[in-house]
Amino acid sequence: MIPVLIVLACLAVAWISAVVALQIWCRWNPRTDALHFAATGDGWEPALHEIRPVPDAPAGPRPVILCHGILMSRHCWLPREGVPSVADSLRRRGYSLWVLELRGSGASRTSRADRWDYGFRDYADFDLMAAVEEVKRRTGAPRVDWVAHSLGGMVAYAYLSRHGAGSLHKVVTLGSPVRLGGHIMGLPRLPFVDAALRTMRSVDLSILTRAVAPLLIPAWLPWVELFMNARRVPRRSSLGAFCWGVQRTATRMIRDLHEWYRAGEPFLPRVARTEAPYAHPPGGILALHGRRDRLATPANVGTLTQWFPRALVEAADQPGGRGFGHLDLLAGPPEVERVAERIDRFLRET
Repeated sequence: MIPVLIVLACLAVAWISAVVALQIWCRWNPRTDALHFAATGDGWEPALHEIRPVPDAPAGPRPVILCHGILMSRHCWLPREGVPSVADSLRRRGYSLWVLELRGSGASRTSRADRWDYGFRDYADFDLMAAVEEVKRRTGAPRVDWVAHSLGGMVAYAYLSRHGAGSLHKVVTLGSPVRLGGHIMGLPRLPFVDAALRTMRSVDLSILTRAVAPLLIPAWLPWVELFMNARRVPRRSSLGAFCWGVQRTATRMIRDLHEWYRAGEPFLPRVARTEAPYAHPPGGILALHGRRDRLATPANVGTLTQWFPRALVEAADQPGGRGFGHLDLLAGPPEVERVAERIDRFLRET
């Protein structure tokens, strides 16, 4: 019995050591040039991580705010040494980048007593506007561009439908769904979710993702395929996303999304304050999708033109390629350079 306990204790120590080492590596590997905060007026200060452009590159036309998806943080965007990424490519192309962490994520901070009392609409009504104004103040630019993944694109759509374009000049979304629902996204409906959301103030999946991170080194877990095309993404990128990318978030915000998921209908009519078609930013909207993305399928993203008729909806994949999943639209496979090139062309178009 004692030898078995010794073996189990050694395995536990090795596992914990691996988890801690991976968290340290993923936490400190990416670097940004400066950290700023944007005041929302309702007690929150979303974090803005500045990434300055390569000095000799031709300057981008406007500052670019990069926004993450649901349960994520800056780590899904931050360039890692040796890993191709959209953010690193845009930096090398001369863009001033500002990686936004929405309320509740990453380094964002608050003076409110209840940190987890916010919903989806608060992102559009407060965080986006505050981030835009802070970037304008620090750069002197009259307008900014918004490049966002998944939920970050939904936030932009909601903002446009509630407030108009404001100081947004162009909007680019990567894998941002327009409709939620199990029958649309190919996901099962879990009966216990309703009860769980009623009892919790916040949802924290980071404990799970960090605990299983060592399993991503020797082999892929089946559920990873839901988030990325695992055969294309280097371990270096995926470990960063799963160890430090996944964040705790408010249950009230998750309840908003779950309500739309159960209804299986477009979310925009539920949040809009104006009538469709909604206001386009002056420079337009570009919505990119991946053929292997199960969370924002091409058909789902394609329905965007019902609400924004002039939006450009395009595949990010190369013809005949292996196809992008959800997270690898941002970093991992060498083909993300093509995604960055398309974003660059769109942002520079007059």
